[in-house]
Amino acid sequence: MRTFQCLALVAFLTQAGMSLASESVIIAHRNASGYLPEHTLAGLSVAHSMGSDFVEPDVVLTKDNVPIVMHDIYLDETTDVAIKFPRKKRPDGRWYAIDFKLKEIQSLTSMERFDRTTGDVRYKGRFPKEVGLFKVPTLDEYIVLVKALNKSFNANVGIYLELKDPAFHKNAKKDISLSVLNVLSRYGYATRDSGVVIQCFDAETLKELRAVHKTELPLVQLIGDDDPTGRNNYSVMKTEEGLAEIAKYANGVAPNISHILKKDQASPIGVSATKLVEWAHRNQLFVHVYTVRSDDLPPGVPSEEFLLKLLIQMAKVDGVFTDFPDRTKAIVKNL
Repeated sequence: MRTFQCLALVAFLTQAGMSLASESVIIAHRNASGYLPEHTLAGLSVAHSMGSDFVEPDVVLTKDNVPIVMHDIYLDETTDVAIKFPRKKRPDGRWYAIDFKLKEIQSLTSMERFDRTTGDVRYKGRFPKEVGLFKVPTLDEYIVLVKALNKSFNANVGIYLELKDPAFHKNAKKDISLSVLNVLSRYGYATRDSGVVIQCFDAETLKELRAVHKTELPLVQLIGDDDPTGRNNYSVMKTEEGLAEIAKYANGVAPNISHILKKDQASPIGVSATKLVEWAHRNQLFVHVYTVRSDDLPPGVPSEEFLLKLLIQMAKVDGVFTDFPDRTKAIVKNL
């Protein structure tokens, strides 16, 4: 049994009937996005029914400051916005959620993610793009459904929310952190054990959440490969010193799989674990790694089972983001 130090998330997970000390947390990445278009309420329902510990909505703001569940600040890779609002395209060729009022967003059809240049879907074996049954949900709608499903299934599925590009919103004179906190508070999500985790790639936003907004919610520092804005030095974050700094404002980190596993010719299996998880645990940070996709495995990895063995048994991560929560949960249970 692995020792786990983070009291904030342990308090929540214990109340929710989960234990990080004995099992890995399963986070449904953009809901059950391997089966249904990402972030749709239908996908949320499926992810919940699969026994996910958390469902993961990404959040952006509309022109009238309504938080909506959308992975990007753009609308043109998961909706039919280019067809319905051709004149609202910006000079850079993109359609931005922030340029649309909620009523306009609600008129869009949400569909399987596709390449906006070719129109081809990102993952060919997934839900058909031409099936236009879904809409873009608001954060309010998303929360209402989570709470209703928890009641009807007698479950305690949490919400692992990501704030998307806060600096972009701030440049538009919008405070996405405050908007989201206000919505969460209305539904009773304000304390560390209330069932919500907030994650973000931007360190300054997380620091503001803790120091300025005084949130008690568990915070997670997402770690990327690079930051074109220059606001975040992810290379430093992956060091022992960097993780010690993160521990001053966050409860956990969410690195990429490539930050956890490295090629190692000296290893019998050709792979070894980096020190990131060890350093994080030493600083009382939990580690949730992204993203496990059974239909898009890292190069050289033969199966999802093998990947999860590496991540959980060898690297000792505390949880995984997955597009296929049912498959991942079944494999982890057997591990």
